Order: sequence, then structure tokens, then C-alpha cells
Amino acid sequence: MENPYSSTPESIPPEFHSPPGIASPGVIDALAGTRFWVRLCSVLGFIGSGFMVIAGLLILLGGAASTASLPEGNGSMVPIVIGLGVFYLLFSGLLIYPSIKLWTYGSHIVRLLVSRSETDLVAALHAQRVFWRFVGWMIVSLVVLYFVGILVIGGFITYSAIKGVPTP
Repeated sequence: MENPYSSTPESIPPEFHSPPGIASPGVIDALAGTRFWVRLCSVLGFIGSGFMVIAGLLILLGGAASTASLPEGNGSMVPIVIGLGVFYLLFSGLLIYPSIKLWTYGSHIVRLLVSRSETDLVAALHAQRVFWRFVGWMIVSLVVLYFVGILVIGGFITYSAIKGVPTP
């Protein structure tokens, strides 16, 4: 039984025809057009992650230096500064992972341009899928964190209104 929704061979543009085992020129050209942008985003992610590591370390060192110069009992900001430094270091790890995945995807595109094999095409698309899966989970996590934050702030405002405490 023939699939009534399948494309007829006449409706597929010639640049997308290829012998078995060889990626079509149209697909290769499309991926080649994204290679520069994939590498650019990856390099910018590496640079941003490096700056975040430097900032996190500077915040931690600055917090330690300011703690040493404070009189006894005046270190109330120290946990906040340490938390901020640790946050920067952790967030740099979240930024470097997708950069590595983009770099891998770009490397598979380069291999595909040389070999033109279907195997390298599949590897490139798999690397792209891994990147987008990570980005999707990050977006879902961010939406959940926003929702939890809204609930916490709403609970704080409600509690303050019940207790008669002025809100900031």
C-alpha cells in the first residue's frame, strides 16, 4: 500500500537527490551555511564562560579580602558575596557545556564537507540534537524556576499583608 502523504520523486528538487550513502548537495550546502554561525556562537560561549570564571574567582577573592579587613562581627555580607562567587562559577559550567556541543556539531559539519558521506551527516545531526535537547531542558528549568519564584514572592507578600509587615 502506497503512502498517500509521501512526496513524489518529481516534487523533490534535484539538489536533494543523491545516491545511497552520499549526502545530498542541498543538505550539505545548508549545513555549510550554518558552520560559521555555529562556530561563532561556540567561541563566544567559551569566552563568556571564561569571563564568568574570572568574575567568580575575583568575587570570591574580593569577599575574602574584605572579610579580613572588617572589624569583628561586621561580616553580614560575606555569605552573600561567597554565594554570588559560587553562582558565577556554577553558571560558567552551564555555559561551557552547550559551547562544547556546538563545537562538536561544527566539527561534524567540517567532516561532512570533506567526506560528503551520509554517516557524517547523521553524526552532525546527532550532535545538533544533543545541543538542542540541552537547551530545551535549560528552558524548561528556567520556566519552572520563574514559576517557583513567583509563588515564593506571592507567598511573601501574602504573609507580609497578613502580619501587617510593610513590603519593600
